[in-house]
Amino acid sequence: MLGNYMGDFIKASEVENLPAEIKKGVLLHRFIDEYTDNHQEVLKSKELVRPYFKKYSPVVIDIFYDHFLALNWEKFHHEKLDVYAQKVYVLLENNKLILPTKSLRFLQYLTQNNMLVNYKTIQGMEKVFQRMSYRASFNSGMEKAHVTLQKHFDELEMHFNSFFPDLDKACKLHIANS
Repeated sequence: MLGNYMGDFIKASEVENLPAEIKKGVLLHRFIDEYTDNHQEVLKSKELVRPYFKKYSPVVIDIFYDHFLALNWEKFHHEKLDVYAQKVYVLLENNKLILPTKSLRFLQYLTQNNMLVNYKTIQGMEKVFQRMSYRASFNSGMEKAHVTLQKHFDELEMHFNSFFPDLDKACKLHIANS
């Protein structure tokens, strides 16, 4: 779990120096990113929203898919999302000393706003996209991404539902071979 969280905050050159279990998590995170970026359903979703978000389409789709995962959490995990989220927050908070400095600000935002649970709601999505839009280097249009999500909800959810079982199988195979 720690390595998976750290995946976006660790440079490739730093991975080899990590403890074995954290390294596995980082490598799983990177596997998931690569698999997702190349999956046919994800590519369809990106193409669907490209007119709205151009180069930010992959980022928007990642967040949309987080929304669909949160909405459908109980299909994929034995624990309720709010219980799981609290365990994740506690684990991350208890390991702050080994987390990359760049990840700590995001961790604070994640926990204070209970984002793992709030990804379920359109209001949570709106908040995420407003924050991301503010941080974008130029006009991204992401502050209105929640509107696009609602407009194309059924098609995007269909893409997610075709994609996620494939990702789950691929991850299990990746872990078994690691």
